[in-house]
Amino acid sequence: MSRAEFSALLFLLIVIDMTIEAIASAIYNHLQNGLSGMNANPKISMEQLQDEVVAERDQLIKEYLLNGIINLDDLYLSINCIEVNCDNMSKCCDLPVGQKALHFEIPPIMHVTGSNSIKFIGSIDRAVKYRVYTDDGWRYHKYNKRSGNKPYVYLDTAVNSNGNMDGYIFNVPMVKFISITALFKDPRRLLEWDCCSGSDETFLDQGILSNEIIKRLSYKYMQWYKQAPTVTTNNNQMPK
Repeated sequence: MSRAEFSALLFLLIVIDMTIEAIASAIYNHLQNGLSGMNANPKISMEQLQDEVVAERDQLIKEYLLNGIINLDDLYLSINCIEVNCDNMSKCCDLPVGQKALHFEIPPIMHVTGSNSIKFIGSIDRAVKYRVYTDDGWRYHKYNKRSGNKPYVYLDTAVNSNGNMDGYIFNVPMVKFISITALFKDPRRLLEWDCCSGSDETFLDQGILSNEIIKRLSYKYMQWYKQAPTVTTNNNQMPK
């Protein structure tokens, strides 16, 4: 089956607003149907397929944004219950050294050239927006005559031992929670925050990306299995 024929076949399926799990299930079903009659059996777990869906989603988002096919506002997700504590900025074996600041953790954020991956970090009522730094610029913020005393955040883009990104808040009185709206790498991670646990559909729904993810991954796996060497079995039939 050529790629054009395969695309035409998938075009007949109207796929709208599917979750990551539903997309993985659809891909698996396509493999089962596409490989029927062949000496091949797709040995792949749903967990692996879901990871592949997320990876393909991230690649597709970057491709669509760079080509102006999709609007960044359609991709943002929000967490409105990020807990804040006071912690040392030094992460050396939890030693109490270095500057202390208000600290929070968030799931990893995507970085797309020419796009603002972070739309908002600030108060939970959205009344106060913090300026965000992801480089050493935060060290010189206090010397700015106009905005030196305004709230700002330093977001460490390196992933910590919890699989999250560390953030530090300055020029803000003690707060317990903050909000963020951003483009996250893996939407499943947002469900780890308590206030998000009842909103699976909202965070896992891939919207207009669903059909293209299914098409690309189905074709990729179909070609791989068809090109893989067929396992030869012994002919144990007995003559009649």
